[in-house]
Amino acid sequence: MTFERWRRRVESATVYWNTVSAIHAGGRHPLHRILYRLAIYRFRDSGSPTMFGKASLADQDPSCYGAYIRGEEVRPRQEALAPTEFRHLEENKLAFAQRCAEAGLACGELLGVIATDASIPSPWTGPIARTAPELDALLRSIGDADVIVKLVFGGSGHGVFGVAIRGGVPLSEGGVGDAAALFALLASCPKPPHQPPSLWLIQRRCIPHADLLPLMPGPGLGTIRIHSFLLADGRVELRWPLLKMPGVGRITDNFQGGTNLASIAPVNLEGGTLQYCVHRPRNESLIRRFDTHPASGETLSGFRVPEWEALKQLACAGARAFPELPMLSWDVAVTPAGPLLIEANWEFGVGIIQIPLRTGIRSEFERLFASIAAPRPYRPDRH
Repeated sequence: MTFERWRRRVESATVYWNTVSAIHAGGRHPLHRILYRLAIYRFRDSGSPTMFGKASLADQDPSCYGAYIRGEEVRPRQEALAPTEFRHLEENKLAFAQRCAEAGLACGELLGVIATDASIPSPWTGPIARTAPELDALLRSIGDADVIVKLVFGGSGHGVFGVAIRGGVPLSEGGVGDAAALFALLASCPKPPHQPPSLWLIQRRCIPHADLLPLMPGPGLGTIRIHSFLLADGRVELRWPLLKMPGVGRITDNFQGGTNLASIAPVNLEGGTLQYCVHRPRNESLIRRFDTHPASGETLSGFRVPEWEALKQLACAGARAFPELPMLSWDVAVTPAGPLLIEANWEFGVGIIQIPLRTGIRSEFERLFASIAAPRPYRPDRH
């Protein structure tokens, strides 16, 4: 056995041990039951110990494990429904914003673009800064504003900064105090793997709707993750809405398997109401259910997301405006001005759906996939 194979086996054994130990420490199940159910999920259903722990499968009868669909089962279908020549419409936030503008969809307001490498081409026709002096001029033209600076090709909360512009000076939690320092900071940031060179966009910062503030007590903006399926008969079906609530002190709402202190609450599709959320407390290993917001204590049962019908209508309109990508997940913010599309994802995870739902989505996913439309080019007259 090579050292690399031995190392991988040790890492795998460590994951199993940590999962079993954490569940056993909760005191709800004897050790033999945990091991029995984990063995069934692993060897019969090809599941991972990580998902076993995050989805609380030790609490469920093994007869339901087959209802959970795995990411490796979904990914080939996502790839087939997102041809390479169309993926830029979601992966490139400038192309995404341009399509939203063409289709008349409400989305975040773009104020400018920063290219830390002057040789990088950009499809953006608005203000662009390729040097520190140009960035200084761009910030002064924006005036006093709270903005978000994020990677054009970023994702999963990578490369996102909150910046307050006051008198043309960018102020951030990182202590950046002038345009040259901000430009240098962005230039030094590592880009995500397999992504183009770094382009950054400046977007006006959105604030949550007043009704959502008890669930978003920190600086971050939470969004609704909702999944759209553009069907062959032209209808749009929406499924599995989730309210993503940023962790206290965090600017993004990315769940990241519970490691980012964020919370996720399933939302009733018809009425827009909540019942509970799931959250991984700091210094704990497992994701737990909460009937109140983990930070604010706000009761979740019966809490209604504002502008719910308008949010669903916007997600349906978004699905029709991106027929090249007929299966998408949307992150939609509810602001004082109404719902706004923040971004879309063609390669969305299914763990983020099944973990808070505490149930598998295999049968529903299979039904929708069988009825979905083939990717086709966008035509404004069809929108």
